[in-house]
Amino acid sequence: MENADIAKIFEDIADLLEIKNENPFRVRSYRNAALIISGLPESLRSIVERNEQELENIPKIGKSIHEKIVEIIKTGKCKFHDELLKELPPGLLELLEVSGIGPKKVQLLYDKLGIQSVEELEKAATQGKIRDLPHMGEKTEEKILKAIQELKSHKGRFRISLAISYAEPLIEYL
Repeated sequence: MENADIAKIFEDIADLLEIKNENPFRVRSYRNAALIISGLPESLRSIVERNEQELENIPKIGKSIHEKIVEIIKTGKCKFHDELLKELPPGLLELLEVSGIGPKKVQLLYDKLGIQSVEELEKAATQGKIRDLPHMGEKTEEKILKAIQELKSHKGRFRISLAISYAEPLIEYL
């Protein structure tokens, strides 16, 4: 598991906690961890394999997150992440891929309209249901529909930073 994969898990945790309306400081600590991990020059795997205690030298990452890093590297999973995924419908994270839709809007769309997938979001926007929600309107619906079309046209593509993080280990191997 590469740093980018571990960072993605922590970003997902932050999003899921925010959707659940958890403590904002806790959410921020997971977001910060994701940012720090994605910017590390050295692989977390090599740090843990060399000496787990060296994780304590990474600034602004607490003991709880250190433990989760070790768990992810040793097992390939994070129990806390898995538990959060079980608590919420699986499509909610997919909604975050729609440009302009953040965790707070996902929570609102889920709570008020029961929206759990991009398909349901598109249907609700097409039917004019979103404009009746607080802080939403006709323009928001239009933006959502446009963002969904853009998402569909880019499906299967990778951000260059993510592609590089997957390619570098392969290049080294070759």
